[in-house]
Amino acid sequence: MPHQDLERTAKSIADLDALVSGLLASVPARKPGQRQLLADCAAADRSLQVLRMAISMNRPMHEMTQAAHELLGALRLANAHIATARADLATRQAVQLCVCLALQVGAQFTVAAPA
Repeated sequence: MPHQDLERTAKSIADLDALVSGLLASVPARKPGQRQLLADCAAADRSLQVLRMAISMNRPMHEMTQAAHELLGALRLANAHIATARADLATRQAVQLCVCLALQVGAQFTVAAPA
């Protein structure tokens, strides 16, 4: 992976970490939709931690790819749940930004199939 791609991926992961942590800290757990969002964000946070560990331990590419896909899956689930819940615009936009960043991170770890 070229140096610029590594920097972009590291920045995206740091931004994702900040957004997910912010969501976990700011969303109250009063309503079922909020509790579901918190559970989805907690799953994304765990996947993000696994991805960071896989990168830092220089694990095989397939492990990093799997962690990135799990992260994206958790955030897509959060996005789907928030679409049906009553949430403020800032929360919706934060979740959508998380999905976009996770797509960028996942693209860095996607292994092209041999032709």
